[in-house]
Amino acid sequence: MASVLHFPQMSVGCKGQRGTVSKETLLLVAGGRFPEPDWLYRLAGACRVWSVDRGAMACFEAGIVPERYVGDADSCSEAVLEELRKRDVPLCMHPSEKEWTDLQLAFLEARQRFGSAVRVLVTGIWGGRFDHAWSAWFSVLWAERQGVDVAAFADEREICVFLKAPAEVDLRFRVPPGAVSLLPLTPECSEVSISRVRWPLADVRLESAVPYAISNRSLDGKTCEIRVGRGTLGVHVSWFNTDPEGKTKKEKSGPC
Repeated sequence: MASVLHFPQMSVGCKGQRGTVSKETLLLVAGGRFPEPDWLYRLAGACRVWSVDRGAMACFEAGIVPERYVGDADSCSEAVLEELRKRDVPLCMHPSEKEWTDLQLAFLEARQRFGSAVRVLVTGIWGGRFDHAWSAWFSVLWAERQGVDVAAFADEREICVFLKAPAEVDLRFRVPPGAVSLLPLTPECSEVSISRVRWPLADVRLESAVPYAISNRSLDGKTCEIRVGRGTLGVHVSWFNTDPEGKTKKEKSGPC
C-alpha cells in the first residue's frame, strides 16, 4: 500500500515504508532558515502546524496561526509570544537550561499527543549553525526510537525525505531539481538502488563514513525512483541552481 507526500515543488510516492499510510501530517516550523512565506502557506494547507521557538515568526510571516508553540523562548521575542497568547495558542514552555533541544521536545510532545497517528515534517531546519543541523539530522533516528515518524525536512530550496527500510519511493518533480543525493543516516544502508538518473545504482551498500552517492541528476527532470532494503536513508533533493518558486534574481536577493 502506498502513501504520498505533497510539497509545492515535488511529490513523494512511498511504497512499503513502515507507518506511512493513513496518518495525519504534523508540520513543525523550526527556527533555522525561514521558508519562503508563500511556499510555507501552500504546504501548511494540508497539515496541522506547530511552531518550535523562533519558528512562530515564520508562521506569522506566512499568515499562519500555529496550533501549538513548543520551546524555551530564547530566540522568540516577547511580542511574538504575546501575539500567540492573544490568539489562544497553547504555549508548551521549557527552561533554557534543559536536556533536550526544542526540536526534540517537539517530537516528544507530538508522541504524547498523537502517539503513532501522525507523520512529522519539519521546515525552518536548514541554515544557521552546523551543530544545530547535526543535532537535527541525527534526531531523526532518535525520534524513530521514541516512536515518532519523521518523514522529511523541507523548504523551497531543499527537501530530505527519510526512508526507513524496507522502502521504495517515486519522486515526481513539479520543478526540475538541481541535484538528488543519497545520504545514509545509519552506519550502513544496503540494497540501495536509484534509477532514472545520470548515475544509476543497483542493490549497492552505502556507508555513512563514505558518503559518495551525492549530486546525481534526474534524466528528464520529472522523476526518479529510489529503494532501500536495510537502514535509514536520507534522499536529499535540492533546487539551489534552479528557481523553484519562479522568482527573479532580484526578488530572491537578501539574507537567507
